[in-house]
Formats: sequence, C-alpha cells, structure tokens
Amino acid sequence: MKKLRLGLIGVGQMGNRIIQLAPERGHTITAEFKGNFPFTEERMIQAKDRVDVWIDFSHSTVTEKVVAVAAQYNLKLVIGTTGWYEKMDEVAKVTESSEAGVIWASNFSSGVYTFNKIVDFTASIMSKLRAYDVSIHEIHHNEKRDAPSGTSKTLAETLLKHYKASGLKSKIAPFSPGNTELNKDTLYISSSRVGQVVGTHEIMFDAPEDNIFLSHEARSRNGFALGAIRAAEWISTRKGFHNIDDFFADLMDGQE
Repeated sequence: MKKLRLGLIGVGQMGNRIIQLAPERGHTITAEFKGNFPFTEERMIQAKDRVDVWIDFSHSTVTEKVVAVAAQYNLKLVIGTTGWYEKMDEVAKVTESSEAGVIWASNFSSGVYTFNKIVDFTASIMSKLRAYDVSIHEIHHNEKRDAPSGTSKTLAETLLKHYKASGLKSKIAPFSPGNTELNKDTLYISSSRVGQVVGTHEIMFDAPEDNIFLSHEARSRNGFALGAIRAAEWISTRKGFHNIDDFFADLMDGQE
C-alpha cells in the first residue's frame, strides 16, 4: 500500500481521529486547515504539492470551493461534508471536466454502508405491506450542528425509493414536536442531540400488531475515520467523480 501525504480541511472530531489513525496505515498529515488557520483557496493551492489526497470534513459552504481547486489542479479529494447535495450535479460536472479524482459519502463507515444495504432490502419488502408505517430516528452528540444527519437523509432516500414505487410515501421531512399535522405520504426523520453519542440510527416499521426495528449504533468514530482514510487510498489512483458504492464494490471484490 502506497504511503500517502494527507491534507485535512476542517479538523474537528473526525479530523482529529484521522490524525490519530493515519500513521497506523503508514500515512502522514502534511497540511491542516483548522481554527486559527482556516481554509482558503490560496492556502490549498500553496500546499497542493505536498499533499497526495485531501480529506474534507469542513462545512457545506466550503466544499464547493474545495472542489473548484481540486478540479483546477487535478487533485485527489475525499468529501465527508454533508449539506451540499443540491450542488451534487454541478460538483460532478466540474470534476468530470478535469483530471481530478473525487469521492464523496455522507458516511464512510463500512458498518453504516452495510446497514444501508440491509435497509434497502428490508424496504423492498415492507413497502408492499400497507399495514406498516415507517420512520427514522437519529441520535448524535450535542455539538453536532446539522439535523437531520447526512446519514439519516441517505437512509431516508433508500427507503423512499421503494415507498414511492408503492405509492405510500412521496417526500421526506424532518419531524419536530411542534408538528401538529402529519401527512401520511411523508417519511419523517426525528433527531436528538444529547451528551457524547457518536451516532445511532434507527428505522421503525410500525403496525397495529407489532413493530420491526433496524438499528445501527457507532461505538466510536474510528469506523468513520478509518473509512475516510481507506477512501483516500482508493481515490489516490483514480480520477472522476465517485460515490461510496464505487468504493465498496472494489472493497468487497478484494481490490482495495
């Protein structure tokens, strides 16, 4: 495995965990944009020759700028930032018009990826059983700024694909205690922010006779950080715009 020089854009809890784990796989952190040394396009350009792959865990307002620099200078980039999905087509177009390599995911954990596949299969069955309603609840630590989480939105899209086809659900919306009117055709995501919870996602299928639950609970951030590092290893030899399915297809085939 090639030893990589990694650049971190946004060094919060995830970035700090990457800093801890990267040396275990032989990689070094050669650039960090954080705190009193925040990201700017100029700083990324200045550092580009000492970085093999950039990892972005910053903020949705920064990601588009990061991609623009990556495309202009044919850089390799892992995007773990959420909340920028309305720009997805534009980001893909910019990437594909260059020699850059970009991979994005709302969550790089292999456990979460597998969980999403389980949800996909389960929804293909449950969406045909009209007695069961469905919802999502996610719990994270009290410093997480966005709600619902990017992972819960990905899970919701997986569910909605099947529930739209069956005519039971047509849209996704966050649920709050202030909701006084609930629409049966809406898939609701509820959120809790408490303590130091790393991340819990639960799907509930509810019928008058019984409940069926699917859940994933992260025990630490190591799975997320390690997944991002492995994604950096994977994208380091590729170009174009990729998603998590491309990466895990190779991983499960033993090519990673």
